[in-house]
Amino acid sequence: MISGVVCTFQPMDPAATRDHTEACLRQMAATVREPLMVLTGDDRLAFANPPFAALVGTPVGDLEGGPVLEVAGGRLDQPGLRDLLRDILPRDGRVEDFAMNADLGAGGQPFQVNARRFWPIGADSPVTLVVKAPQ
Repeated sequence: MISGVVCTFQPMDPAATRDHTEACLRQMAATVREPLMVLTGDDRLAFANPPFAALVGTPVGDLEGGPVLEVAGGRLDQPGLRDLLRDILPRDGRVEDFAMNADLGAGGQPFQVNARRFWPIGADSPVTLVVKAPQ
């Protein structure tokens, strides 16, 4: 005997799902106080939050779409970040307290990076969240 039915309706349009996922990620990024960037599956900067833009001295809109290693005039093009993106994240899916040293406006001071690679619903490729951890 069936005593009830639960129906769930989900959008089936992949474009609508991607748009919704991106909008949610943008809203979450906007609430984070630490510098945060979201990368596409091919390591291009999908978007960044205002604290990240301020850190690298570039307007938020100018950051979108370019290769992450070219951000801030190439100051992120460091062997450590290349290893993180090409080897460590694809293998482990996440990184915590990854030590880096790049001149991002803090005088070349060391900093730490936390990152996660995941597949949002409706995405064609993985997304990477990278946060510069406070020290």
